[in-house]
Amino acid sequence: MMHDFANNPAIAGTDDFLKAQLNKRYQFLGIPDAPNTTSFSAHGDLEALSMGWGTIIYKDAHGPFEKFGAYGAYAYRIAIDPRTDLSFGTSIGLISYKIDGTSLVGIQPEPFLDLDKYSFIRPDATAGVYLKSKDYYAGISVDQLFNNKIELIQDTAIGNTVINRLRSHYCIMGGYTYRLSYGFTFEPNLLVRKTAFAPLQAEISGRVVYDKTVWAGMSFRTGDAVTLLLGYYYDRKLYFAYAYDITYSRLRKDSYGSHEILLGIRFPESIF
Repeated sequence: MMHDFANNPAIAGTDDFLKAQLNKRYQFLGIPDAPNTTSFSAHGDLEALSMGWGTIIYKDAHGPFEKFGAYGAYAYRIAIDPRTDLSFGTSIGLISYKIDGTSLVGIQPEPFLDLDKYSFIRPDATAGVYLKSKDYYAGISVDQLFNNKIELIQDTAIGNTVINRLRSHYCIMGGYTYRLSYGFTFEPNLLVRKTAFAPLQAEISGRVVYDKTVWAGMSFRTGDAVTLLLGYYYDRKLYFAYAYDITYSRLRKDSYGSHEILLGIRFPESIF
């Protein structure tokens, strides 16, 4: 909900301010080598040209696997009416994928597998479409468009290399703002993700915001967790958000939840 630009590059420049933020997520605390993700993003508006720009940098690690990505994003907006814009965007960059095969532990000895440290750099791209009005938004995006190959481990017994691909991920999002009394708003949100060889995942969220300053909410992610959400805006410029996942999958026996922290700053107008 707070880091929508990470899911869809067409969001670049759709706000009337420049925004930069830092995210840190600790997944499945209590489980050794569980995933942790750090990301930084920024995007702003080229208002005179009806364009947006942005960048995102992230690092994702779990056990012997590490992925680093850096992208630049561009988006172009078309005005549908005075309250609604349709934006088309793409981000292009490089990803570095590392595997420390020396730390892998097999169920039984595999003397013919060449376990080593592997590092690959591949080009990558994401494309998206985003519709935004004053009270609602909707978007669709596809990442890892190139489906790049990654050669993993050489099996010297048969002279074969294990091949994997960075499969595309499909994302659909939407949300609405209901204006209530006494300075309150209610903002429901839906995010649906799908990739090959994995079940579809839906995330239904909602938050109540008071006077555009403080907010609280909840989220339900299918097959994973219920999330408690809190956030605060200081002087409409600095903002902070925190999420705590209560895991309800079978991992709940070993994990005591996930934590995510977001710090951000926004400037009243684009600097361009």
